[in-house]
Amino acid sequence: MLRGLQIRINYGIANIQDGYDGLDGLMAALYEAEALGVHEGRIGIECKCPVMFMDEPALGSAWFKGAQFSSDLEEMYHCSGCNNGTGDPYQQHG
Repeated sequence: MLRGLQIRINYGIANIQDGYDGLDGLMAALYEAEALGVHEGRIGIECKCPVMFMDEPALGSAWFKGAQFSSDLEEMYHCSGCNNGTGDPYQQHG
């Protein structure tokens, strides 16, 4: 199955719905796209936006936001300043 296909389908359906149902569906699809970016960033399977999101800037942006968040988490995990026992993140990350 293509990466992000179900999210793209949900986004398309939400775009044709009216009122709060459509808005809720759009927000849910954007959240799912961001979560996919985080997940793929954490397991390292892909470094490019899914093809299914290429024609929809909002989905691509959400995916990149998630992937960047995952990268930031990884950087903080290995940062000696963030892991110095004080519980406070390093100034660069905090």
